[in-house]
Amino acid sequence: MDYGHYIFPVQVEGGYTEEERLKIYKEAVKKWGVELQMSVMVEEMAELTKAIMKDKRKPCVVSAEKILEEAVDVLLMLEQLFLILATPKCGFMQTPTDIQNMVKYKLKRTERRIKEE
Repeated sequence: MDYGHYIFPVQVEGGYTEEERLKIYKEAVKKWGVELQMSVMVEEMAELTKAIMKDKRKPCVVSAEKILEEAVDVLLMLEQLFLILATPKCGFMQTPTDIQNMVKYKLKRTERRIKEE
């Protein structure tokens, strides 16, 4: 299956190509397994949440750079999650088209909510 740009929302100028990133993600999942990578995903989301909440509580204590760092960790894990979802798991498989359709649905819903308020 060609995952292509469907699972890579951010382009890395002068950095890794989509193919190189996909290769790294596949190797990570192969080396550490789906369960551990899913746990790392939760951990990264918690670290981002903590940084955002700390900034909310004490503005300017947590730097924007720290929040960015944690957000990028989550982004990279999300890209791995999309790869994991694109493989058979429990008899269910998300395709790049499924992911695109869900993004479109969520964006349309957000647009609708903005107009309603």
